[in-house]
Amino acid sequence: MIVVGQLNSTSGLSTTDAVQFLNVPAASTVVLSNNSGASVFVGGANVTDDNGFEIATGAPPVTFTAAATLGAATLYVKAAGSGTLTGGFSWLASTTG
Repeated sequence: MIVVGQLNSTSGLSTTDAVQFLNVPAASTVVLSNNSGASVFVGGANVTDDNGFEIATGAPPVTFTAAATLGAATLYVKAAGSGTLTGGFSWLASTTG
């Protein structure tokens, strides 16, 4: 299974609120790409500029693999509060089996 998507300022990406963007199945590979014009922070439902995993705008894509033993997880994203959104934040998740 492959899941792809994108958020931008007109489809939900926000500098004030965390937005749910992906339910990550166990044993999957996820690639996150940020060209939104602002840094984004990825984490749980309460992700903020202070506690999220930061991906700078224009940075190389970030890839991670979710362990099969940990089960599924839900990811949220929030753009930096001081940022100006000019592009998009996108993702691709793939699973086998």
